[in-house]
Amino acid sequence: MNSGPLSWNGARLDATRHHAYRVYLEDLPAAARGVARGLVTSRALVEAALRRYDEREPTLHAFAWLDRERALRIADGIDQRRARGEDPGLLA
Repeated sequence: MNSGPLSWNGARLDATRHHAYRVYLEDLPAAARGVARGLVTSRALVEAALRRYDEREPTLHAFAWLDRERALRIADGIDQRRARGEDPGLLA
């Protein structure tokens, strides 16, 4: 994973920082591009989304069920495919 700076809406962000993942969670096309370019891993995005879920779900009560382990397994699979040079596609 490239930990160098990236740009989003004109703002420079450090991809290793938590706030960069928050920005990605608010802009899913940017998240897909970030994964495709190797700027962020799928696992890091899922972990950030799960942290966001933990913060918001007690107030929102939007989900009846969440399979954290499956979400992380899928993310790891996407990262493994990318590591092998495969293109899982932007919607992976």
